[in-house]
Amino acid sequence: MSEEKKENKFLQNLLQNLKAKNNELVLKALQEAKLRGTIHVLPGIIEVLLQSDDEVVYAEAKSILFELKASKAGTVIVDYLQKESSAGHRDVLVSALWQSSIASEAYLPLLIDLACKENYMTTLEVLTVIENMEGKVDDNAILKGIVAVNKCIAKGGDENKMKLLASLIEVLELLRP
Repeated sequence: MSEEKKENKFLQNLLQNLKAKNNELVLKALQEAKLRGTIHVLPGIIEVLLQSDDEVVYAEAKSILFELKASKAGTVIVDYLQKESSAGHRDVLVSALWQSSIASEAYLPLLIDLACKENYMTTLEVLTVIENMEGKVDDNAILKGIVAVNKCIAKGGDENKMKLLASLIEVLELLRP
């Protein structure tokens, strides 16, 4: 069997084990993914994070997400942020963007939307991601973001979240050219 076929078989087995009902098997698959996984197993790792009730398995999946260094991982994470199945875990997924140093400038509109619609922790993680943006951000996207956040603040809500959103506006202003 060629090396490529062996690798494909390994990845298929890994993905299958990530879906297992046995937490020990899932944990072993996560550890293998950490050592030998590719971007192709990232959706399986995220699914484990979203579905696992086991604290150890959840922590391992989260740890892997926080150590990603593949730029293509941002697209996969953003795809999951937009799925209904990620509700309740969006703070961890947003955190993975900055923990893994994934360039997130192109995702500013989605991040702003999440900051306005999601819970305090997600808003905090969005603020952190935006504060740490190093690349060029489209000025039009920044202006639209400021307007959206102002509308969100005008609707009112949790006082602490409103303070975070006010801080987000300040950070967005600093991103402007």
